[in-house]
This record gives sequence, C-alpha cells and structure tokens, in this order.
Amino acid sequence: MKNLWLISDIKKLEGLKFFPYNLLLIIFVVFISLGQTVEGYFWIDDNAVIYKLQHLNENIGYWGKGISGEGPYRHIIDQFILFYPFFKINPQPYFAVGLLLYLFASITLYLFIKSLVKLKSLALISALVFGTGYFGLESILGITNSWQTSRGLIMALITFWLYFKFLKSGKFIFYFFSIAFFFFSLDTVFIRAHGLIIALIFFDIIYSHINFSIQKISRFFLRIVPFVYIYYYVYLSSSGYTQDLGIWKLYKAAIENGKYYLLTIPLQDLGNLFIPDKLSGLVDRFLYKYFHLPFQDEFSIGSFLSGVLFLAVNAFLVIKFLKKESSVVKLLIFSFIWTVSNFVGFYARESTHTLWSTHRYFSYSFAGMAMFWGCFAYLLNKTRLFKLMSVSLIFLISLLSFLTLKHTYTFNTERNLPAKQLFKEFKLAIPNLEKGSIVYISIENDPQVLKRYGSFFGGMFSEGANYAIYHEGIDYMYDFLITYDFKDILTSLDKKEVSLDKIYTFYYDSSGLKNTTAQTRELLSKKREVEIGLNDLSSNTSFVVSDNVFKTGTKIEKSGESYLGISPTIILKPDRLSSLVPSKLTFDLKVEPLNPPLPYITDPTQLDVNSEDKLDIYSFLISQQNLKKVIEATSASFWKDQEPRLLLDGRLETAWRGHRGFWDDISRGKTKNKEFLEFYFGKEIEIGQIRWVSAQPPLLPVSYKYLGSLDGTNWITLGEVKRNERFNPDTVVLDEISPERIRYLKFEIESTYGNDGPEIKEITFVEEEFKGIDFSKVEKLSKQPFWEIGNYIELTSAFETVGKNSAIRLYYRSDIDKKQDSIKYMEIPVVLDGQFHNVNLDLPAMGVEWKNFYLDGINFPSVVYIKNVKYEYGL
Repeated sequence: MKNLWLISDIKKLEGLKFFPYNLLLIIFVVFISLGQTVEGYFWIDDNAVIYKLQHLNENIGYWGKGISGEGPYRHIIDQFILFYPFFKINPQPYFAVGLLLYLFASITLYLFIKSLVKLKSLALISALVFGTGYFGLESILGITNSWQTSRGLIMALITFWLYFKFLKSGKFIFYFFSIAFFFFSLDTVFIRAHGLIIALIFFDIIYSHINFSIQKISRFFLRIVPFVYIYYYVYLSSSGYTQDLGIWKLYKAAIENGKYYLLTIPLQDLGNLFIPDKLSGLVDRFLYKYFHLPFQDEFSIGSFLSGVLFLAVNAFLVIKFLKKESSVVKLLIFSFIWTVSNFVGFYARESTHTLWSTHRYFSYSFAGMAMFWGCFAYLLNKTRLFKLMSVSLIFLISLLSFLTLKHTYTFNTERNLPAKQLFKEFKLAIPNLEKGSIVYISIENDPQVLKRYGSFFGGMFSEGANYAIYHEGIDYMYDFLITYDFKDILTSLDKKEVSLDKIYTFYYDSSGLKNTTAQTRELLSKKREVEIGLNDLSSNTSFVVSDNVFKTGTKIEKSGESYLGISPTIILKPDRLSSLVPSKLTFDLKVEPLNPPLPYITDPTQLDVNSEDKLDIYSFLISQQNLKKVIEATSASFWKDQEPRLLLDGRLETAWRGHRGFWDDISRGKTKNKEFLEFYFGKEIEIGQIRWVSAQPPLLPVSYKYLGSLDGTNWITLGEVKRNERFNPDTVVLDEISPERIRYLKFEIESTYGNDGPEIKEITFVEEEFKGIDFSKVEKLSKQPFWEIGNYIELTSAFETVGKNSAIRLYYRSDIDKKQDSIKYMEIPVVLDGQFHNVNLDLPAMGVEWKNFYLDGINFPSVVYIKNVKYEYGL
C-alpha cells in the first residue's frame, strides 16, 4: 500500500485490479475535492431551468415550447424532467447528481485511457488529476452546466472509445454507434462540444496509421464524412453559430490597431490550463511591481510563459520517447489536440478574451490536460527523474484538490449561503405572490453587498424569473414586476394598475433581506407633512436662528496680507425620517452676495494665474454657461438609461453609452448604420477644440471623425482621429478640428478599444476664440471663481460668472450609504435678487432611514437665510 499511495513505483500500479483500489482512489479524490458542491445553490441559468420546468408549455428563450422545444439549448431541459417532480426547488439533490456525474466522467476517462494504452497507472493518474475538478470548476458550481458538461463529456469519451474499437477491429457496429453517440454528444450539449470534430479528425489520423496512398486517404474521408455532416447540421446549418465568429475582430484589433499581444491568447489559455492562474499571476505581480512593465488588457506574462513551457514539455517528450513509447506518445499528442480543440471554438467566437483557470469552458479541455499529466508521469518514470516525478505528482494532485476546496468554500460562503438565505426570506415574506403584484428592492450601496446580490442572478432570464420559481404558476413576464426603481410603483398607483395590498418592498444589506412592506404601505396610504425645527440646522461657520429664520454665511478672516473666505456648509440631521418612499424636502432660501475686502482668497494655495488670463477664463466660463442653455444632444443609440444628454450634465459619475446590440450589428457587418453623437448649438458657431472624458477602457473610441453642418443634412469633415492607446477611466482627450461655421456637429465613431459599444462621460466644445485655453486653470476657477481676487475688475467678472449660473448643492444620505456618496446631490439654482425663493426637492426612495442632509457648494462670498423647512411623503 505504501507504494500505491506515494505512487513511488508506477509499475506496481499496473498489477492492481480496477476494483476496488483504483476506483476507491478516484472516488476519494472526487469526493474530497468536490464534496462541498453539494451545498451549492442555483446559479446563472439554474433558476431559468427550474422556471422552464415549471412552465414547460411556454415558449421560453433558447429552449422553445414544450418538452422537445427548439433552439440550440432545447435538450438542457430534457435531463431534468424526470427529476423535477421529486427534487422541486431543493438544490441539494440536483448538486448531488452533478457530483455523481462528475465521478462517472472521471471513471469514464480512466477506462477510455486504459483501453487506448493498456496502462492502468497512466489512466489512474489522469483520472485523479481530472477528479480534482479545479480547471473548469465553474461548470460544476451550477446544476445546468454540471449535468450538461459531465454528461456530454461521458458521451464524447464513449464516442471516441467506440471509434477506436472500430479502427482496431473494423467492425461496423462500433462505427455505427460512434456516429450515434457523436450526434447526441453535439446535439444535446451544443456549446461545450464545439471542438469534438477537430479532435475526432486528428484521433483518426493518429490511430488509423494513414499513409499517403489514395486508398487510405479516400477511406479516411469516407469515415469522417458522417461526423462532419453531423457537425454541420448541429452547428452551421441553422444556428447562426458562424455569424458570431470573432476572428475578424481579432484581425482588426491585432493587425489594424497594433494589439499584437492578443495573438498570444491561445498560448495564455493553454498556460491557464497547465498552471493555475492563481500561481502564474504571481509572475505578473512581481514583474509589474519591480520592473514597472506596462499593463495590457487580456495579456498575462505568467500565463503566456506557462503556455510556452507546456509546448516545450510536449515537444521534449514527443522527441525523446516517440520510438520507445509510441503508444503513450500517441496519447500525448492526442491529449494536446483534445485540449486545444475544446477551447478553440470559444477563441473563434471571443478572440480577444482569455479564459481563467476555473472558467466553465475549460471543462472538456481539462480532460485532455489530465491525459497529458498521465503521459508526463509515465514517461518521466522512464528517466532518472523518477523520484522527483513521484513527489511532483503528489504535490500536483494535492495542490489542485486544495485549490478546488478553497474556491468552492469561498463560493459557498460568499455567494451560495447568502443566496439561499435571500430566497428563503423572500418566500417567507410573500407566501403567496398574487398576480399583478409589484416587488421593489433597495440595495445597500456597498461594493461587496452589490457584488454579492448581483451574483445571485445571471443567465438568459431576468431577476424576475429567479424570484418566480418560488411561486409556482407565476409568469415572471406578465404576472408580477421586480423593480429597483420606486417610480415604477408610483406610476402604477397613479394609473390605478395596482393596489397598495399588492405592493411589496424590501431592503437588502450586509445582514440579509429586510421586509419593509408594512411601513411602505403605511407611508403611501396618506399624505403627511413633518415640520423640521430650525434648531436642527447647523453650519461650519457662525450661525444664528432669529425670527424663525436660520442665518449663516461666508466666514472672512485675515490670512497674511489677504482675506480668506470660508464658505458655509449647512447641516440638517433628520430625526428618524423614513427614506422608504419618495419624499419632498421644501424650504425657503435667500442668498445675498457679500462684497469682501480685497485682496480676497478662498484657498491659501497660490493660483498662479495672471489677471489677463483670469479674465479670459471668466469669459470662457460665461460662454460655456450660455452654450449649455441651448445645446441639444442626440445619438444613433444609447444603452438603457445612458442617454446623450448626460454628456452635458457636468457630472463624471454619469455617461452616455451606445447600445451594445446596435454596435454588435455594426461590428459584425449586419447593418450599414453608424454609431454617432449629434449636437445642435442653436446658432452658428466656430469650434476649435473638442474636449471629452473617457469612461471604461474597452469602450474608448479609438477611430472616429468629426463632421459639421449648417442644416443637419449636408456634412463636411472637420477632423479625423485614429489611435491605439489604452486610456484609463477619466482620461481627458483634447481633439483639434477645423474651425468652420456650423450649427450641427456629429461625432461619428468607427471603432472602440475593446470593440464594444462606446462610452463617454463628458464633452466640452471650445469656441475658436478660446482655443488653447489652459483647462487646469479653468477647472480651478470654475470650482472656486473667487480663489484669488486682487482688484475690483476681477471681483466684478467673478460675480458676473457666478451670477450667470449660481447654484448650491443639497447632498443627501440614508442608511443605504455608510458615508456620503459624492454623486448623490441636487443642484439648487440660486437667484441673487435679495428675495426668498421656495425650494422644492424630490428625494428618491433609498434605504430605510435618512441620516443627514447638507447644503454646500456656495462658491462666492455670501449670506444665506433659510426658513420654513418641511418634509413630506405619501400620496
């Protein structure tokens, strides 16, 4: 037994019978490594599968209608139909079956290899490596992928075994059944089996001893024709599979845009199958940290080097043992073909993306890599490195098993257990979901909470389908609505489409799902007004409450030879005010300008702008304010609510984004349409520069042109840009164009860095007279126009600048945010006429309770008066 467990003498393993020792070893490794998966919960398409099982006669997604269905994924449902009446929505039995299927796949791999090379030790090592389950692990973490992939792999291995038996015996019965199994391996699995035809062709070449005689070659083609036809029938005849090939994307990105490193993706994928990216990633971190190598999307030096090493090891073993161990070398070559062919289909579709080690698309390829490790161990046993090989094998299997255990434990802890708890609490809160109901969920604005909640869903259906399975008979598309926008509730109530007793609301935070339905219904049942005492207001500068008016203002104090102004921040701390429903905050506001003593500053740091430049900047800011009042933005498309108007709102937290489907049709040549932004200025204008701010790096426009027009019909080219650089988010891009007189300007986008729909945060048009202005100084003075005022001319210009577009910001925070979110504010226009003006602010529903409000952003010396503060909610 000592030699068995240490695998210190592979020859001793040859004498073992398959049962019980080898079988027990495989069972042990599979159950130790993957036993935790039984504690999993429905993931990605799993909820959609359960929903389809509950609605077999509906025409749903890629599954079609009825049991037989239609579309490429129709057979995914078949495998669950007999089990659903017994398992229902209890995930544990499904995952237990998934674990058994993976065990059967490991055993099938053992038997397949054993039949090819007649070496139990080699087959056992391969099965043990595969049994750890690490590479492609994500396919086992959900029932849909688990059942489909393991079942498909078993059928594929049986196909190749039958074909091998045919090649060796010439018996037609084996050939017939290999064709049948090949058909079912493709048709009932589809996406995971796209590489089998390549593997089968090379399998025939390797094991049929083809020479260059016409007779042998003719027989080869005749043997392969049925398989090629089946592949064509399943993938190419009607599925549109080839329409999505990404090879042309790769050509465009690598050759035209100079991203040659994308050509290394297949080697990186091989590397991530050979050495876990958790380990090869250490190489990247070391090189980036100590050698400051530039970061590239989709390029890992560690993965690339791992891939090169894998090729080198294969080449060495083939050259060294081709004559001495021909049967093992044949298997080694086939293992390489199997490994590559089973991810090359994904590469053909998504040619600019690498696969991480646990990616579900690696499941089939992992079987090939497991064959490699068996061959590697057996062949190294023939060298002086025997002892090193024994230790390395034990280390490899232990490492992969440990990584699987760690990944699964983390996934269960961070995703599965919280998901199970969420849906349990949802079912308890709504035992019977009535048709016509609306379910609103507010989520804590915390990155970890948002990521966790997002991980509960996914796949081809919306969140509604995920919740609907807990109320069998409910149609998620027509019978109820899941929303994250409270406006949907108000709209339905206003149209009398729903009653209060069919409204359910929840708040999800780090502690789980909270049922807020009762409080929400009460708040919506009638209109209420809460008067807020002025004593609840305070300020960072001196303040006073007199005659029911709160008064504060800019604090001016001597600072060296200048006078320093400190703007007031007015704070309101609500006393248990609910934020469950939309509400109103109203008050009367008066702001009076205050003439400060000179020289006046708002920042002790020297501005380093001379008086002439300062006046030019004030003029530029005024021109921008005038332009924003009339400019209109449109686009060929936009994604969800990311409309083109957001380019002009002055907020970097918002952005315009082109529609991904519209862009995809353009990039695949399905349409001659073009993505563009169009701006109308309301008057004739000469633009000298265009300044815009980038968003996500893959969505960065890299090839585009500017067009101008007086009538919106006849266009002239003003400028054209092509670049290959990768810009980080919030990078400012400044383009110069020909200063023609125009009323319309079009920003026509031809390509983006990652070939996805473009995204831009902000855009500014610089008139020709201001071309070359220093934007670093503009930004300083736009935020603090009174930064450094040395004379009355500058003082007058500064007041004119703020007078054109003066505003104060109300920042709001509920328990949904642990700290103030800088994007949650409303701008309140300020009228400088010495009169009180009523401010009426619509506050959104967010979280459970308001924590604080504060007024800030008064960027000029002033006195502020506030009275009649009220809070309103209800219908």
